[in-house]
Amino acid sequence: MKNKLRITIASIAMMLLLAIPSVAQPPQARAAGRPAAVDQPKMREALAHLNQAKKALEQAMHDKGGHRAKAIGHIDQAINEVQAGIASGEQHEKKH
Repeated sequence: MKNKLRITIASIAMMLLLAIPSVAQPPQARAAGRPAAVDQPKMREALAHLNQAKKALEQAMHDKGGHRAKAIGHIDQAINEVQAGIASGEQHEKKH
């Protein structure tokens, strides 16, 4: 179970790292004339994965020595950061 929790947390971290480049507008989006920051599919995908991970941890039995609760807290922080990133991207696009 401890390894499964570690794998889950590592997966979440990896998804967040992969989502970071989606905040920047790729050349294809500029060429197509559409704002990539507003779409932000990778940020929204990461948010969905974080919510799924949180739900899975909440349904897990036992607290695993406090590690499950800490992981849920970290996921909550990550959810807040991703939501703030999405909002920031949307605000940035409105200004341009």
